[in-house]
This record gives sequence, C-alpha cells and structure tokens, in this order.
Amino acid sequence: MAALKAGFRLERVANADKEIELTAALPAQKSLNVIARIPEMTLSRMAIPLPVAIPINPDGTLSIHIDEDILSWIHKHIKEE
Repeated sequence: MAALKAGFRLERVANADKEIELTAALPAQKSLNVIARIPEMTLSRMAIPLPVAIPINPDGTLSIHIDEDILSWIHKHIKEE
C-alpha cells in the first residue's frame, strides 16, 4: 500500500523466482524512472521529479565521476538552488 500511496503503479505478474531486479533510469536531467521487479509483481513510477539537474552528457554518460563522493555533489547542488 505504501508504494501505491507514493505514486507507484502495481502489476501482478510472474517474474523470475528468487530474483529481484531494480532499474533506475534518467530520461532527462531532472526526472527519474524506477522499475522494481519481484517474483509476484512489478512496481514502476515514471517521471519522478528531481530537485536538481543531473549532469548528463549528450552520449548518455554522467558528467561526474562515479568515484567522486556523490552525496557531497548532491549536497553542494542543493545548497546552490
């Protein structure tokens, strides 16, 4: 019920047994798509608004390095806005 109240869509499907899959995608710099597949169902929410723009290059890669402290980067950008 919490997922539904948070705006997620629920589908009853038969996904792979004993397997959980979580997919997060950035279709734009300020939105996020999330799909979670568990054995009995699939939960999804598209176009989740983000408070800051994520730096995405034209080729789809991120402008920040993964080894950079991501939480520090997010905190810095939230302070700027």
